[in-house]
This record gives sequence, structure tokens and C-alpha cells, in this order.
Amino acid sequence: MRLSRRTLLGAALTGGSAVAVAGALPALAKPVELASETLVLVDPSVSSAFSEGLGRVWVGQVAIRPVTGSETLGQAAAWLAAGPGRQVVGLVGDADGVIFQQRIERGSVRWMSSAHHAPGGGNRSGWEAAQGEGLGRIAQGRSGSGLSVSGAGPAIPLMSFVVQS
Repeated sequence: MRLSRRTLLGAALTGGSAVAVAGALPALAKPVELASETLVLVDPSVSSAFSEGLGRVWVGQVAIRPVTGSETLGQAAAWLAAGPGRQVVGLVGDADGVIFQQRIERGSVRWMSSAHHAPGGGNRSGWEAAQGEGLGRIAQGRSGSGLSVSGAGPAIPLMSFVVQS
């Protein structure tokens, strides 16, 4: 199946790229077993909708850890650096995301995605689920984006990312 660039760009501009791509390309919507080890970092304010969204496109073992301070971020950075083939997917507070970036040795990892998200109104759980799906696709090396659902956003400033060792 072929997806036109116009269709994809149109969907991205309306905020529905994750939904449009999943609907247009069924192969992207199927969960895939990951070969690497994965750690998911989440801000305590993020609901379970994020991990549910991630689970829609992902089958396999992941460890989900709430970020409770800089110690959690340091442990995650050390875990990532400890071996090849590891990855960290995150939806964390904006400041925590920046601290995590600074704790990782420059040039030692590959940043697949990194975005800052301003607070917004609307359907927060829908936004979080879309973030989970988009980051899950990026972590698997498939097409996807961390774009949010139009008219919605987090309760606090957040940062999303996918990083691989």
C-alpha cells in the first residue's frame, strides 16, 4: 500500500498523524516484539493512558518507572550506558527531561526523538495515549511521530523522548 505525501502532511497538520498513519498502514498498527531492553520513564502526573497507548503498538517486556527525582534520572542514564541495544522512552517533566539529557555522555547514544510539550486543555488521556503510540513506533524504528492530538496537551510542561544506546 502506498501513502501519499499529501495525505500524511494533511494528517500531521490537523494533529491526527498517529491515527491517520495507523489507519492507512495496518502494518504500523500491529504490535512488534522488541529485541532490545527498554525502560520507560514517566512523570507521576501522567496517567495510565500513556502506557496503554504504548501497549497498543508494542509487545514485549518493558520496565516502567515513575521519575521521583534526579536519582531516578541518574540511574536511568547509567542503565542506558551499561550496554548496547538498550533504549529509554520517556514522558517526563520538562526540567527532568533536560536533566536526563545532561546526564548522558555526549555522542554515546542516539536520540531518536525529543520534544517539549506545553500545557493544554482538552482530552489529556487521549493526548497521553497518542504520545505512547507515537513514541512506541519511534522506539521500534517504524514511522511515527510524537505529535499531540489537536486541542489537547499535558497538565504540566512535559518532555517526550526516545534514546538508544
